[in-house]
Amino acid sequence: MHTGETHKRRHSLYQACNGPDLLARLESLGIDLAAEVGRYVAGECPFAILAAGSIAEGTANAASDLDLLVLVPSQRQLKRAQAAVHLESGHSAEVLLYREGVELNIDFMARDRLDGVVEAFLAIAPVLYDAREVKRIPLIQPTDLQFLHRLRSGWVLKGEDIVQLWRDEFIVELLPLYLTVRYFYLGIEMLEDAVAVEAGPTGAVPYMARQAVESGLLSILATTGCCSQSHKWLLHWSERALTTLDPTARSVLHTGRQLLFPGELELPAERQDYLDAVRRFYGHVCAVIERDIAVRKAIQYITAKIGYVGLDAPACGGAAPAALEER
Repeated sequence: MHTGETHKRRHSLYQACNGPDLLARLESLGIDLAAEVGRYVAGECPFAILAAGSIAEGTANAASDLDLLVLVPSQRQLKRAQAAVHLESGHSAEVLLYREGVELNIDFMARDRLDGVVEAFLAIAPVLYDAREVKRIPLIQPTDLQFLHRLRSGWVLKGEDIVQLWRDEFIVELLPLYLTVRYFYLGIEMLEDAVAVEAGPTGAVPYMARQAVESGLLSILATTGCCSQSHKWLLHWSERALTTLDPTARSVLHTGRQLLFPGELELPAERQDYLDAVRRFYGHVCAVIERDIAVRKAIQYITAKIGYVGLDAPACGGAAPAALEER
């Protein structure tokens, strides 16, 4: 039985290295995860549990929450319980509660509410291998991207067969390719916005240009399989990637990290110099990510369909830049 504590205590869950290890640590605290989740699922409904968020991604500490993703067939099979906070956002229903000093954030996803996400990814998928088959390019919402990331990379704690069925149906193996292209073009749009505010207030140009730099970094990170939507850990993930990427990609990533913190740019000349540096950086990003033939085809397809006003998209198809000096 749990103690009913309604405040957090430090714990060792962040030290878990996989699903079984995490379950063992929860059991040592007296937390029966399946029973806790089962209180919100009606009858004999089969469900799966994945650990997600900072604990599964290796960015947690002793005060971190435990984020859980629960997969159920239907919204009708979810029920409310007392002594918990219930939240709803997008397609998810979240329960927040405390057990033995651990904050549990349980995110329930019902398959019967996710047809639109499946259809969106099915519509996008051809751009990544045969652009001629693409009829439309829906933009998947950030909350749904977070769900797809957690489904793809979370630690399975219960219902491995259910999780695998969902992973196959949602084609989660395409998520890194999709995000590589998505972030690349979000960055181009931010560069256009930076050009549009050149005559605007001080700070507007570097603000928009920094958004482009962040998207460029996320595009490169997606090529490594990093698909998390928690961008507060961008520098942490890029630091990890610096140890695994080839020298050219590592140099581009290093440059982007430096451009994220340009300081105060007050003079028009300083703003223009910074914007030019970001544009050069983006050309290098393009050269790195297009080495994947599927990404190259996707970029070429979208470039042919979209005309950018006021700013030429960085040309793709050239050689990757030589490795830059790292400091």
